[in-house]
Amino acid sequence: MLDASTFKQVLIPHHRRLYLLALRILGDRDEAQDAVQDLYMRLWEKRDTIEINDSLSGFLSMSMRNHCVSQLRSRKQSVDLDQALQTSGEDLSAAIESRDRMSYLVKFIETLPPTQREALMMRDLQGCEMSEIEDVLKISSSNARTILSRARTALRKHFENCKL
Repeated sequence: MLDASTFKQVLIPHHRRLYLLALRILGDRDEAQDAVQDLYMRLWEKRDTIEINDSLSGFLSMSMRNHCVSQLRSRKQSVDLDQALQTSGEDLSAAIESRDRMSYLVKFIETLPPTQREALMMRDLQGCEMSEIEDVLKISSSNARTILSRARTALRKHFENCKL
């Protein structure tokens, strides 16, 4: 069980790293700050069940990533009508094409085997160190590098074969 003092000592020092992770995923400073605050609120509410161990950093990173991904999924996939009316046809077309490519990328990543998907997300989206990936996935250093390489190769091959 975490009291307020322990919570501050143990979890708050991770704020900057969690914020940068949320910013990379969400792309907006205010949303990233809100996401970190939401995560801290959830952790505070579940403080009775949180166990502090060696992989706290990995746990926090995965929790932040999952929270941000949930936020992205909840966003509307369509372009706001007022914004569309103010945007030129070429800009709107480029925005829609970019959104479609991102949606296609996310869908493909979700089809990867779980360890490849997690390694790719942690390293390339969250900027995690290889040691964090090893800790979270409970795999060796060489295995982590192999899994990450296979995920990137699958992604590259998939996009070489498509016309997006």
